Amino acid sequence: MTEIIIGILVGLLLIFLGYRIGWKYDIKLVHGYHYVNVAPQDKPKFCRLLGIGNLIVGGGCLLSAVLNYALGGKVGYYLGAVVIVLGIIEMLFTIIKYNGSLFGRVR
Repeated sequence: MTEIIIGILVGLLLIFLGYRIGWKYDIKLVHGYHYVNVAPQDKPKFCRLLGIGNLIVGGGCLLSAVLNYALGGKVGYYLGAVVIVLGIIEMLFTIIKYNGSLFGRVR
């Protein structure tokens, strides 16, 4: 039962962070080297896509916890892991696309 509560809390936290980053454009929640080379005009698109990625990862955590509770098994872990990995891949591609690399470059 503890893992279900933790999964729900982590999922809600990531959804909240995704909202703050993606819809309130709070770029300070993203590590500086992930956006150091993002052009100022691209920062809203960058934030929106990272926010969506966070929402996907948070949804995967929630999905995992809820399915495990509802079904009483481990199927939620598998489905949740797929969703989480998709969200992480989306965020990595966004960072590389807009920043030029995963860890930033010195101009």
